[in-house]
Amino acid sequence: MILEEETFKEFGYYPSELSLESHKKILAICDDCGKAKITSKNGYRTLCTSCANKGELNGFFGKRHIEATRQKMSDNHADCKGPNGGNWKGGLVTIKCDNCGNIIKKFPSHIKGKVHHFCNNKCWIEWSSTNEEDHQHHREMRMKQKNCPVHHTKPELVFEDICKKNNLPFKYTGDGSFWIGKNPSVNPDFVECNGKKIAVEVFGDYWHSPLLNQKLGERSTLNYRKKVLKQYGWKLIMFWETDLKRKDAEQFVLNKLKGI
Repeated sequence: MILEEETFKEFGYYPSELSLESHKKILAICDDCGKAKITSKNGYRTLCTSCANKGELNGFFGKRHIEATRQKMSDNHADCKGPNGGNWKGGLVTIKCDNCGNIIKKFPSHIKGKVHHFCNNKCWIEWSSTNEEDHQHHREMRMKQKNCPVHHTKPELVFEDICKKNNLPFKYTGDGSFWIGKNPSVNPDFVECNGKKIAVEVFGDYWHSPLLNQKLGERSTLNYRKKVLKQYGWKLIMFWETDLKRKDAEQFVLNKLKGI
């Protein structure tokens, strides 16, 4: 059931005013268990995920894996070693990052080397520079999961050429090679390489403007990215596609970056 009044108090609009294809957030409760959740108007379902896959509603209800599959699952489980050796039959383990000292929890099979690449942004950068082969594999997986572009856009190429020409310390990361935050997270187009926590986004006029694209999702808006980056101490600089198509695009970029 959709909660009209609660949604209005939280977000400032009523769900009934939104179209069925709207991506805006709403508050709702599961018709079966009564669990409250935040979802989008177009993603609303009367049942939560747990209730929708419970009992006979589950597609695997009454079935069982064949012996070969069960044996393979057992072998994979045996490969997961515990912190003191032997087969690990528990869940997460707690470890301390040797680089920054942060305490993190991960499955033993996901821990690689002394610097854990899921710890924070600093560890991610150092890990990626020393484990390029593993980093490339992980980047490809993230690109598939997040639908990241596999190449530069034309405006991004213009900005990159300006950076190279003027020795600006910005590196392209829009291919999914660098993420800031976790649930929510942002993959900036460029980041400053000298530790100043400056991210640069190059926005296409149609793909990021709510005025031109009425079906634009919240994650693609400027306000959303500013909010997430600010939460993790990053400053955002944004250039529109039209900014980089100007005749004086190079001077425009340099003037905007001059005060940083």
